[in-house]
Amino acid sequence: MAHRLGVPVPGVWFGAPGVWFGAPAFRAGRSLGVQFRPEITTAVVHRYPALGGTEQCVRHGVDPEELPARGRALESTARDNAGRLTDAFLDRVATASA
Repeated sequence: MAHRLGVPVPGVWFGAPGVWFGAPAFRAGRSLGVQFRPEITTAVVHRYPALGGTEQCVRHGVDPEELPARGRALESTARDNAGRLTDAFLDRVATASA
């Protein structure tokens, strides 16, 4: 439940609200924080149901048998989106004058 709690923080922008967890990205000054999991590869997604993730998949309306195929289908889009997020942050925030 802690993921659903929110505390307003002065001077911090919370953006990109997620479906399950509120704000998976935030900016404070010239720093960016994300809740995304870049270490989750398609190989990890493929093993997830066998590692105990079946119940969580079902709870969120995801067929655990279809999870590996969904992961492979979304891999390119996820990579492109991560690149765009990084580029936008570098272009608009990290290099902006303080």
